[in-house]
Amino acid sequence: MKSAINRPSNFTNEKLDSLSELFHIFRAELVSKRAISTQNIDLRLDYKCCNPSFFPYKDEIRGIVRTVNYIKENRANTTYFTTGNQWDTINHYVSVSAGKHTLLNRISDSEFRIDGIGENGLEDLRVFTHLGNYFVIGSLASQTPISTCTIFIAEFNPDHGTIHNLNMIPSPVGSPREKNWMPFEHNDELFVIYDFQPLVIYALKKTAGVVSLGQKKTLPTPLLHNRKYSGGTNLISYKKGFLGIIHRRIVLMGKSYYKHAFIHLNERMSDYQISREFFFRSKGIEFAISLFSSDHKLYVGNSELDRRAWLDCYDCKVLSDLGLNL
Repeated sequence: MKSAINRPSNFTNEKLDSLSELFHIFRAELVSKRAISTQNIDLRLDYKCCNPSFFPYKDEIRGIVRTVNYIKENRANTTYFTTGNQWDTINHYVSVSAGKHTLLNRISDSEFRIDGIGENGLEDLRVFTHLGNYFVIGSLASQTPISTCTIFIAEFNPDHGTIHNLNMIPSPVGSPREKNWMPFEHNDELFVIYDFQPLVIYALKKTAGVVSLGQKKTLPTPLLHNRKYSGGTNLISYKKGFLGIIHRRIVLMGKSYYKHAFIHLNERMSDYQISREFFFRSKGIEFAISLFSSDHKLYVGNSELDRRAWLDCYDCKVLSDLGLNL
C-alpha cells in the first residue's frame, strides 16, 4: 500500500493556489513578442499616458488616450501624485499613421466634472460604433464623499474629438464602483458584457433619449474557466461571434499581475471560449482596453503600469496559437 503524503498543517489550499499561480505566471507568454508592430504613444505631457482606445477612421487610426496625474509602482499598489492630491484624468484625442502619432486636441470634460459624481474626470473611455454612429463608454470618477465610479455612454464626434449627450447608467446591483463594461453590437442592437461570475450580458435600451439596462442574459460558467475575470476591451464581430480581451488581477506577495485572455462569444450569445492567458510585455500591471480588426490583423490598445500607452498589431493567427478554436 502506498503511504499518504502528509503536508504541513499550515500548508493551506490558498498557498497551493498561490504556488500554482506563480508557476503559470512564470510560464505565461509575453504576447507582444508575436506582434507585427508595436507603437508607444507618448504625448510628452506632465500627465502619464495609459489605457488608449483606438479605432479605424477614414484612412488612419484615431484614438483616445487617457492621461493621469500619478505614478504607480507595482509594490502593494503604491501610487504617488505628480500634481495635486486627488486622482485626476485628462483625455486626449490622437491620430496614428505610418508609425507616427499626432495630438489633435484635449477632450473637453468640464461640463461633466460635477462634485460627487465626476470631479476626477472620465476614466477608461472605449470607442465603439452603433448603427454607424460613434459612442464612448467609460466611468465618471469621484472621491466625494467616497470613491465611486459611475458608468456612462456618450455620443462621440470623431471629426472633432468631442463628447456630447452623456448618459449615466446606474449599477444594476447598487455598487458604488462600476467599471470595464464591454460593449458590442448585434443585429442592430447594443449589448454589454457586465460580469463573468457567471457571464452576464445586458441589452441596452433607449427610451426618450435615456439609455438604460434592458433584458439580462446569464450564461453558465464552464468549470475550466471558473476564474475571477473582469472586463477589458470592446467586442468586435469576428467569425460568427464576438471577440474581445478580458483580464484578471492576481496579487501575490504585494505584487499585482494582470493576466489577459481572448474571449469569443458565439453569435447566439449562448456559449463562449476563453484562450490561454498571457501578458503583453511585462509580467505585472497591464491593461487592454480596445480592439479592432483590419486586413486580417488585430489591433490592441493597451497600457503598462498606467504610464505607457501602446498600440500593438497582431496577425489573427495569434488566436489559434493561444488555443481558440474558431
